[in-house]
Amino acid sequence: MQTRIEERDGFSLMGTSIRTSNKNEMDPTAMKIPAHWQKFTNEGTLKSLAPHATSGALMGLYHTYDNGQSGSYDLTIGTTVAANAKPIAGTKIITVPSSRYVVFTTHPGQIPEVILEGWKYIHEFFDSNDTYVRSFTGDFEVYDERAQDPDKAVIEYYISIK
Repeated sequence: MQTRIEERDGFSLMGTSIRTSNKNEMDPTAMKIPAHWQKFTNEGTLKSLAPHATSGALMGLYHTYDNGQSGSYDLTIGTTVAANAKPIAGTKIITVPSSRYVVFTTHPGQIPEVILEGWKYIHEFFDSNDTYVRSFTGDFEVYDERAQDPDKAVIEYYISIK
């Protein structure tokens, strides 16, 4: 896994949201994230967002954290849009503030394994690191052209830090 530090300007993301927690996502009977991604894909939501998109990348934005990684949070799947965009039916717009991030880039791997391995690495990184402290202002996964092949996907994770 490659890492770097990056400052990013704030942005707006339009997409569909769920509320969940890491505790729920560890329980196969309570997990929501895989079903949310499946619904997003099956309903063609990205296609309906495309005319409003400012980039071609798909994003999974984790935000509105309660108690950091121990509590509940929202996951919004969508794409970046102009700051003055209006949400289309069934979506919402989330404004992500400017922030400093630790950016993690996976090696090519198969979805969903590469995604799960990435998050495992990120949690271990922050559990064993005193230099960088998560701010939980908005963390996101980027699925760009490098993630098009589900057998050789490269995912980037932007984890906000103080």
